Amino acid sequence: MGMTRIELLAALAFVATGLSACAGPAHNTSVVFVDEARQAGQPTVLVVAPHAEATAELWRAFRDEVRPSLNVITLTINQSSQAKTLDDVMRDYAPVCVLLVDNLAARLYRNYQALHPGAYAFPPAVVVMASFAEQVVATLKNATGISYEVPAITAFTSLLASIERSVRRIGVVFRPQFRRVFQQNALLVEKEGMVLVPAEVSSNATPKATRKALLRLLHEGSVDALWVMNDNVLLKPRQLDGAWFDVLEKHPVPVVVGVASLVSTRRHFGAFAIVPDHAGLGVQAGNLLLDLQAEEFELNGRLVELPISVKTIVDLPLVKEYFGLKPGALERIDLVLQ
Repeated sequence: MGMTRIELLAALAFVATGLSACAGPAHNTSVVFVDEARQAGQPTVLVVAPHAEATAELWRAFRDEVRPSLNVITLTINQSSQAKTLDDVMRDYAPVCVLLVDNLAARLYRNYQALHPGAYAFPPAVVVMASFAEQVVATLKNATGISYEVPAITAFTSLLASIERSVRRIGVVFRPQFRRVFQQNALLVEKEGMVLVPAEVSSNATPKATRKALLRLLHEGSVDALWVMNDNVLLKPRQLDGAWFDVLEKHPVPVVVGVASLVSTRRHFGAFAIVPDHAGLGVQAGNLLLDLQAEEFELNGRLVELPISVKTIVDLPLVKEYFGLKPGALERIDLVLQ
C-alpha cells in the first residue's frame, strides 16, 4: 500500500531540507499506555498510533477533548507491530471505539479484523491522519474517519485571498488510482468559477512521464497554478528531482501542496501548503467520538468528514518574486518561511 503518512512526511522532509530524517517511530516494540486520569465506570476508547511528534500533538488534543467522558488507552506501534498484539489489547480493555492514527494503524487494524472472519462484532473505528481516508475506511468493517487531504477548493480559496496573480485554471497530475479524487474536487472548484485541468499518468509513471505531463499542463493546458495531491509515488525523491523541481525552476507558477515539508526556502517547490491543524484534528476527532457516545457508538452510515481546522504555510521569497502578495495577506497565514 506504499508509505504510511508518517513515513511520507519524513521522506519529504528529507528531500525538502537535505537533512537526515528517520521515518520510523522511536519505540522498537508496541507499548500500551493507560491514562492515569481515567474515571471508573466510564467507557474506554483505544488510540492506536505510531510514535511521532505530529501524532502526539493530535493525541494530546484528542485526550483533553474526551476527558472525563471517555477513558483513553493508547497503543503505540511501529512497522513490526503484529495484529496479535492488537488482538490482546482489544480483549484486555474491551474499548467501545478505536481511534486509528495514520495509515500504519489502519493497516494493523485491518489485519486484526482479518483474525476474526464472519459475523464478529467490531467496535466502531475512526481513521484520522491517514492518506486518502475514504479509501482506507472502505477496507475496514464498521469504520468512519476524518479526511487528511484539504480539498482543492479550500486550498485555492486561501491562495486567491493571498496572492495578486489571477488563478482560474489549475493543473493536476494524478495516477488512475486518484481519478475519483480529481473528479470530486473538480466539481467543487467549478462551482467557484475555477477549472481543474487533468494530466493523468500511468500507475507506474516514470519521472520522464511526469515531466511531460507537467509541461503539457503549462503549455497546452495554459494553467495558472498547480495542485499537488499527496500521492507518495509522484512525490518520491526521484520524481521530485527528475520532474517537479526541474520544470518549476524554468516555469514558475503558484504550487499548492498538502505537506508542510514541501514548502522550503532552501529549494523552492510549494508556494503554499494548506494542511490540517493536528491539534484541531484531535479536537475534531474527540467531538466525533463524543457524538458517537451520545448515539451509543452506532455509526449509522456516518460519512468521512472533512478537516475543519487548517494551517497555511507560505514560501515568502518565492511568492514575492513571482506572484505578489495582497495587502494584509501575511496576517492570515499561520507560518511564513523567509
